[in-house]
Amino acid sequence: MLYALKETEKITKYGKYNGTDILVLSGAGGETLFAHCALTCDGAERVRSVEMRPFRGGDTWSLQPEIFWEESVRIRQPSCSYGTMGEVFDVLLPFSDALARENGTLVEAKANQPILISFILPHDAERGEYDGEIAVITDKCEYLLFVRLTVFGFSLSKRNNARSAFAVWYENEKVIEETPDAPPHGEKYDTYLKYYELLKKYRISATELPVRSARNGEYCAACDANIFAFEPRRGISPEDTDNFIGAAKIAAADDGVACYSLPYDVVVTDGVPAVDTDKLYALLTAMVNESDDTLDLFEKAYFYVTFIDEPSAAMFPLVRSVTDSVRETLFRVAKDCDFTAKPKVRRSLLSVENVVPSWPEEKLYGGVDTWCPTFSGWHAPEFVCGMRSMIDLGSRNWWYGCVSPWYPFPSYHLDEPLLGARSEGILRGLFGVEGNLYWAVNSDRHYDKENKKMVEEDVYGGDFFWKESNGEGILTFDGRRFGVSGPLASLRLAAVCQGHQDYEYFLLLKDRLEKLSLDYSVSFDAQGYLRPIAEKAFYGTAITDESKFTVLRRELAESIVAARKGVAVQIGDPDARRRLAEVTVYAPAGAKVCGGGLLKIYPAGSGEAHVFAVELGKSDVYFVAEAEIGGEIVEINRLVSPPVVPLDIGLFETERCVLETRGDRVYCRTDGIDNDCAPRLTLNGSFDFTRLDSVILETQSLVAEPFSLSVVFVDGKGRNFNAGYTVADKETRRARIHFNPAMQLNGWREVKHTTAFSHYDEQTAAMNAFDIFDVRKIIVEIQAAREFCSLAPRQLRYSACTFAIDGVSYTEWTDKNPHDYAFLRVGKEAKS
Repeated sequence: MLYALKETEKITKYGKYNGTDILVLSGAGGETLFAHCALTCDGAERVRSVEMRPFRGGDTWSLQPEIFWEESVRIRQPSCSYGTMGEVFDVLLPFSDALARENGTLVEAKANQPILISFILPHDAERGEYDGEIAVITDKCEYLLFVRLTVFGFSLSKRNNARSAFAVWYENEKVIEETPDAPPHGEKYDTYLKYYELLKKYRISATELPVRSARNGEYCAACDANIFAFEPRRGISPEDTDNFIGAAKIAAADDGVACYSLPYDVVVTDGVPAVDTDKLYALLTAMVNESDDTLDLFEKAYFYVTFIDEPSAAMFPLVRSVTDSVRETLFRVAKDCDFTAKPKVRRSLLSVENVVPSWPEEKLYGGVDTWCPTFSGWHAPEFVCGMRSMIDLGSRNWWYGCVSPWYPFPSYHLDEPLLGARSEGILRGLFGVEGNLYWAVNSDRHYDKENKKMVEEDVYGGDFFWKESNGEGILTFDGRRFGVSGPLASLRLAAVCQGHQDYEYFLLLKDRLEKLSLDYSVSFDAQGYLRPIAEKAFYGTAITDESKFTVLRRELAESIVAARKGVAVQIGDPDARRRLAEVTVYAPAGAKVCGGGLLKIYPAGSGEAHVFAVELGKSDVYFVAEAEIGGEIVEINRLVSPPVVPLDIGLFETERCVLETRGDRVYCRTDGIDNDCAPRLTLNGSFDFTRLDSVILETQSLVAEPFSLSVVFVDGKGRNFNAGYTVADKETRRARIHFNPAMQLNGWREVKHTTAFSHYDEQTAAMNAFDIFDVRKIIVEIQAAREFCSLAPRQLRYSACTFAIDGVSYTEWTDKNPHDYAFLRVGKEAKS
């Protein structure tokens, strides 16, 4: 049979899967779509051809599908508990190359053989539903799979706006062969160009431009500062400046390139490296002279100085020295060069980012202008709070993954679910992150220092250098195994491409909302616009419910369509006590908005606001409405809220703090906080938290210093379980603590306590011992020992805080338990 696979699904050669007989796809004009299916036969069969037949619908277009035969990689040990063992499919071999090999398309009896088909929707594809089919013809029969395609009513930008820096590594033969007098060189130019173009095809920007060496045209340019055996080039020699500028001009004019790094040379004095600012000044000056406001060579440029990558505390002085010297050089060039008739170039020059893979550290404030922490950094509430403050002060922000984190955070590990690689794009939009850095796409060899030679790893056989992170640094595969000259893409590379396209969706929504903010005189927050459904799919940067990811993407696409018609929908925070939520639909004046629970209509800028009251229930509540604008119907279908249960603030008992009611608000004032959790609020009762999803704290700090609110449950036998924590500051209005025992961040004495999943076994044991079905106390501890934007624990301090509490409630999951708490089920059965 031929069955459909989910876009985010990865399979093994001999696994059992419940595939469907309909392949569902959706996309916008100009988007690359990936049709993923698998063939399983009762006996051995040889595939002769694969076809993506024309779609039938309101529009017709000519597609040029690219068909890939997937090859597997052996996984001997999973990267994490979500990983897969066995023959895991990931390599994308062009079908024509598979067909040319002896037995290259032979499908074993009872084995799975996945096939991936990619195609680009025309930019002017008409909105609507289309039907098509995939045909796989073997030497015995023809297999058909029905395809349903939804084309959204908008197109992606022709320009790639997803800034990324994915590095291609190479062997530095100068160091390996110990020939210091030999001319330096990088990867062979034609080889590097193949990697560069492959990444660009998947909407990924390589870290470095392809620059041909002036001294040896067979190779890429490299500088004498390359001192390691296997690394990206650090810079270019002065004679390569013209070639670099030529490559930069091509990239600057290429809509497929989102960004590129600027080269630099290194000088080493007494063992301390530094950027050669004289050479950098000369290069930047030459770039200014070759730029104008129509072809700006700095607009897409950034710095990434790798020898200050992931700095330890001992490296902080070096980081400051490097970042200061680069900034001073930019200022010198801006002062000395003539920018007559090209003021935009000067602005771009002074806006060039210097990306430093590091968590924001206090000792680096004022030096680093673009922080680049790991994906999981944004999961910690105190980090988000601190980073928000840094951004308000003008800092920029990228992020990256390297070995860690593991799924359910974004990751590129080969054996983990594909959603790990796909999710980065939407998360980037939700958190306002500007770029994604990845250290290598082809790290399939390592340097044997003892024998002074490169050792090529058998990655197809599962021989990975990073044993705990299968496929780390390997998003492409060497094609020689299959007779292909050049790199092969991976299924994960396709997922990254999809994620970058999701990010483009988010930018389209952000752009439209900014325009509607002017029309309706109201501020629309793009990052919080899809909050209800985003909270179903994610907690922080961790994936909590895979099934809700596709719903989130649908709401994102439909919101773009509506915004293009002048319709914006604001989902208000649920009022748990009144069991209501307000939904406001902004539309052009005179538009008819039909939906249940209309409260009022009032003028809003040049349009009107239609306010609806949505009643909350015992299941997920959606707001469904229609807006008629000039005879055209805009459909609205947005998640409003899961079930919400209020808790009575007035019943909370206090310890070392005071509750006071003034008007409609309750205020909490603490004594001095001189240890982890002295002040606390305690609610006694009897709670069955079998279906608990999140605890919601509606608070507002009235003091300058942020502080933590930690929630602890106590069961009928007096046993404690730390549910999690959040951070309150002046900006916080609604804080969510997601209940997932496998990923609590509830310690704070040690660095490891702030790393999700670092205590999985301990958490599971604590959960098994705890009676979640008979919780007798909910304790909110008021804490002040969190370190904001730093890994180093802050010293405990004596302070007091005052904050408003507008509500405490909890939400429940409905359709299914997204966390699959097997130990909860076992625990309940044992106790019953």
